[in-house]
Amino acid sequence: MCCGYGKVELPPLKEAPSSYRNLYRSVDSKSKHFMKNIRRYDSMFSFTSMGGKVDSSINRGNAPYIFRLSGQNYHSMGSLLPTPGSRPKFCQLYIYDTENEISNRSTSFGGPTSNSTSTSRSYDLQIIEFLKVMLDSNNALVKSYRMVRDTLHENPFVNLKLKLIGKREQDGRTYNLPTSSEVAALVVGDFCDSIEKRDIAVQTSSGLLQRISELHPSYLALQYPLLFPYGDDGYRVDILHRVVYTIEFQKRGLPHSHVCLFMHANCKLPTVEDIDPIISAEIPNIDDDPELYSLVKEFMIHGPCGAENLNCPCMVDRKCSKNFPKQFCDHTSVDSNGFPLYRRKNDGHFVEKSGVQLDNKNVVPYNKYLLKRYQAHINIEWCKQGSSIKYLFKYINKGPNRATVSMVPSNNDSDNNDAVDEIKEHYDCRYISACEASWRIFKYDVHYRYPDVIRLPFHLPDQQQVVYEADDDIEDVLDRTSVASSMFTS
Repeated sequence: MCCGYGKVELPPLKEAPSSYRNLYRSVDSKSKHFMKNIRRYDSMFSFTSMGGKVDSSINRGNAPYIFRLSGQNYHSMGSLLPTPGSRPKFCQLYIYDTENEISNRSTSFGGPTSNSTSTSRSYDLQIIEFLKVMLDSNNALVKSYRMVRDTLHENPFVNLKLKLIGKREQDGRTYNLPTSSEVAALVVGDFCDSIEKRDIAVQTSSGLLQRISELHPSYLALQYPLLFPYGDDGYRVDILHRVVYTIEFQKRGLPHSHVCLFMHANCKLPTVEDIDPIISAEIPNIDDDPELYSLVKEFMIHGPCGAENLNCPCMVDRKCSKNFPKQFCDHTSVDSNGFPLYRRKNDGHFVEKSGVQLDNKNVVPYNKYLLKRYQAHINIEWCKQGSSIKYLFKYINKGPNRATVSMVPSNNDSDNNDAVDEIKEHYDCRYISACEASWRIFKYDVHYRYPDVIRLPFHLPDQQQVVYEADDDIEDVLDRTSVASSMFTS
C-alpha cells in the first residue's frame, strides 16, 4: 500500500561518495570496525531521536537484553541549541561547539568501548572525522544546519528558526536550487495561500522535543544520515507517479542558450556525408589532438549512467532518458523519423569518468571548432524534425526562475498566535541572478526570432473564439468590441 499498488516508485538511493563506499566495502580492520558499529555511528550523526513507549518489564533475570516498544514508533527532533547547562544531542551537534564536534559526538554516545585498544580508539575518532567531512560536503540537510551555525557565530544573540519545507509542489525547472554560488535578488511576487503544516520548524533553544511527521520528505534522511549521505528526499504524499525528470535550465552561475539556425539553401547539408566534418560523436586520438581530447573528456561525455550509475539524473524507469549509450556506427545516417545517427566507430578510444571507462557510445555530438573556441559544453545536432524546433521554443513559455522564501518571526509565542498572517510570511519570489540582472540592464534580447512572426487572429463571421471566466456575465462578454475584431477588418 505504501507505493499505491505500483502507481508510484520511490527514487533510488544515490550512490554514496566513492571514499564512503570504500569504507563499507573494504575488508581492512577499519572497515570491519565500522560495519560492526554502523548503527552507533549513524546515531552519532542522526538529527532525530527515536520515540515510543519502551516496555522495560520484559528484561528480568539473566537473559539477553530485549528492546520492546508498545504502541507506535516515531521520531522526535529537538531545538537548534541545547538549554543552558545541557549537553548537545542529535541535530544540536551540527551547530553547538563545533570546534570540539568530534569529541562531543564521541562522548555523547559513550565514546570508545572499554575493551578497545588504543588503535581502535584512534580508528573511532578517524571514522567520526571522516563521516563529518563526508556529510559536510554532500548532505543538503547538514549544509542547512551549518548555515545556522555560521549565523549564530556572527550574532550569538539572534533568535532563529530553521524550517524544513515538506511540500514539493513547484516545477523543478522553475524552483530548482542554484548549482553554483552566486549573488541573486529575490523579488516578491505571488503568494501561496498557506504554509504546509508538515513543515518542520526547529527553534533556537526550547528544551522541548517535537514529533516530526513520517510523511515529511526529509524524515528518513534526518534519522539515517549514513543511509542518505546526500540528505535527499524520501517518500512524500504528493510524490509523482512513475521517478519524472525535468531539466535544470538556469541558476547555474552563467546563462546558456538553445540556438536553432535555418541554413540558406546553398549552405544546407545536401547529404549525410557532409555532416561528419561539422558534427562529431567520437573521442579524438589523444596523440593527434591532445587539446581536443581533453575538452571532449571534460565537457562532451554523457554519464556514466545505466547499470554503472542508476542514480544519474538522466535515469527514468532504470533507463537513460537520453538513450545513452548509443550504438556503434561506421557511417553517419538518418533514420526513418529524421533523427541523425552519427558515426561512432568502435576504434578502442575511451575516457575514464568516476572509475568507469566510456567509449564513443557515450559522446555527446559536438563541433570541434566551437568546442575549442568556447571550451564549454556545446551540443550540436543536425535538425531535420519538427520535434527539435518545438523543444527549442518551449523555453519561451516556461516562465522566469522563481524561489520560495519563508519569513518566520523570532518571537516563539507567535506559534500559538491565531492572528499570524501566514500569507505575509510565505513569499513566492522571482529569482534574478547577477548574470540575468546584467543581461536585462544592458537590454540584451531574452528571446530573439528572425524574421519576426506575428500571429494574425482571424475568423469567419459569427465563428470567432470567445474567452471568459466562469462567473462573467454572458451579456457583457458578447458586448465586448474585441470579440468581433479581426486582422482583416480595421
